Amino acid sequence: MSLNEGEMKKLKTNNSVYVEKMLEALFISELKQEALFRYGMEYMVRVAYSEIDDEGVDVILTCAGKVRHVQLKAMHADTKEISKPIHEALARTNISGCVVVLVWAVNPETNRINFKYKFFGGEVGQPLPSIDEHRKASKPGRTGKKKPNTRAVSRTRFEPVADVSALLQRLFGLEG
Repeated sequence: MSLNEGEMKKLKTNNSVYVEKMLEALFISELKQEALFRYGMEYMVRVAYSEIDDEGVDVILTCAGKVRHVQLKAMHADTKEISKPIHEALARTNISGCVVVLVWAVNPETNRINFKYKFFGGEVGQPLPSIDEHRKASKPGRTGKKKPNTRAVSRTRFEPVADVSALLQRLFGLEG
């Protein structure tokens, strides 16, 4: 039995933390599988989780001696958001800070989630491009409160990434 449109909307609205954690786990699994099975054991992705999300870092990814501080964002493929809130500290304090947007949809034939990716960040080892020119984010978060110290970065600033292999290359500068 698959979810109908109303149930899907209810899931995204009333169970957003559940969906967010599921998407994060799927993404990390996809990334780890791609690194291990395409590049080998010396390229295994290591993951550390931020204990408190107060500076925009959701996960810290390490691969082949390179480190990325990553803010994860999720967006259903049907969503028409024009911007994403990005924490200012990610640009100021984290070398190799970046944002990965997980654009997700459920494949009705397999009842499994498929991802498309969007990326905002510099080359590995470089800071996040400046977000100071973007307006302060005013949309409330899950709790209904405004998120302090965030900027609304236009979705046009996010680079589409073809697949998980290309994302791994973008994150860590690996060769195809």
